Amino acid sequence: MPTGTEEEITAAARRLIQMANSHRPPQYSAATVVVTLGSKGCLLVTPDSAPPVHISAPRVEAIDTTGAGDCFIGAMAFFLGMGNTLPNALQKACHIASMSVTKRGTQTSFPTRDQVPSSFFD
Repeated sequence: MPTGTEEEITAAARRLIQMANSHRPPQYSAATVVVTLGSKGCLLVTPDSAPPVHISAPRVEAIDTTGAGDCFIGAMAFFLGMGNTLPNALQKACHIASMSVTKRGTQTSFPTRDQVPSSFFD
């Protein structure tokens, strides 16, 4: 499936949800898909006809994007574990992954807690 536009990405994500759910009992169904869009942030897609939620990333001057996806996933998991809603965790993950691309390296570019806005932990 083509994925060049937000509409195509949404259609592909909904198809992925449909395929994942076709062989699973309802209690194990996939409810959402998160698609990372690099400097454009991410897209939260649900299986219904609701419009996808586009979460923007802050504009930064990228130096090295290696590890940005890992940083994004780790931050998302951390904030979900802290009780944030998925859209809120994604917004914070986009911000933190954007911070990581402003330095060289992978894990060494991931911001430490003291480099992340304190409001993220409220």
